[in-house]
Order: sequence, then C-alpha cells, then structure tokens
Amino acid sequence: MLLGLAPGRTGACVKTWLAEQTPAFRDAVEVAVIDPSAPHASGVRAALPAARVAADRWHLVRLGNQVVTEVRQGVARQRHARRGMAVDPARAHRRMLLTAGDRLSPRQLRRLTTVLATDDPTNEIGAAWGCKELLRQLLDAAADREQIRTRLWRFYTACAAADIPRPDNFQRRILTHIAVTRACEQAT
Repeated sequence: MLLGLAPGRTGACVKTWLAEQTPAFRDAVEVAVIDPSAPHASGVRAALPAARVAADRWHLVRLGNQVVTEVRQGVARQRHARRGMAVDPARAHRRMLLTAGDRLSPRQLRRLTTVLATDDPTNEIGAAWGCKELLRQLLDAAADREQIRTRLWRFYTACAAADIPRPDNFQRRILTHIAVTRACEQAT
C-alpha cells in the first residue's frame, strides 16, 4: 500500500514529508518499504527511528538484472576488447538473460544454454544469471521460514562462488527484504 511519495531524491525531502504527517501516523509506521536509495533510507531512519526500512521487490529484481547486465558487458569487453555488438550471442540475447527463468520456454532455455556455452567461456554471465534467478526464487518464497532460510543460503553460496560485482549490496538488500517479510507476517 502506498502511503506517501516524497518529492525529490534527498533524505531532507523524505524527512520534510514525514514531518508534515501527524505524530500518530509516524508512530504507526513499523515498516517503510522504499526504493534502495541511501538518501531516502537515511531520511526515513532519521524521521522514523523505530521503523524497519526495506527495499521493495521490484527494485531488488532490478538490481539483480543490473548485475547480469554489468557482468555481460564486462565479459564482452574482456573477450572482444570492445563494447558488445549485436553479432555477439550474449548481447543479441540480452533480453532473455533479463527475463525470469520460469517464464522462458524450454526452447528459449536451450538457446540460452547454447549462448552461454558460446559467448561465456568463464561462466561469469551464467553465474550472474544463476544468482539473479536464485534471488527471484528467494523473493518468491512463501512465508515458511525454513524455505526462506534454505533459499537465502543458496543465494549467499552462489554469490560467494560467483565473481560478480557488488555481491555485498545484493545480499544486504535481500536480508532487509526478509526482515520486512517476517514483520508483515507477524502483523497479520
């Protein structure tokens, strides 16, 4: 449920917007779900010190897709000493890399496997894609704590094994999301 949208991209904007709300409103906020913006988070934390701050699912999946794109681009630069071009299989199939794995047809999955075998000799793109898919599975986990714990462990293990950029941001935001899931579960 959207309760408010502060204009601007600064912590001051968020603090000002929250200050305009009633004390009862501010006291009732237990969880603030925001985009993963450090200024927004600092503004919420300053104005609502007792509230938990979490990133929303859409932004977390977007972060996973950004990591896949960064890794794909880095592999292209290493392999070809240039920016990826449409003739490069991984670049030509970049949309498939960003699509949820469970939404790919069996034919598309076979094609993706072929693309990665052809254009990803170090398996960096495949590892990043796998981490992104584990992230999606984690976010789709039911409220069962054991299932969440198992999927979180798989995600951490895969991120640790893969040489992907910013795995700490990836993991920290996931932990925040899990805290929100548990808080919402306890509130209902």
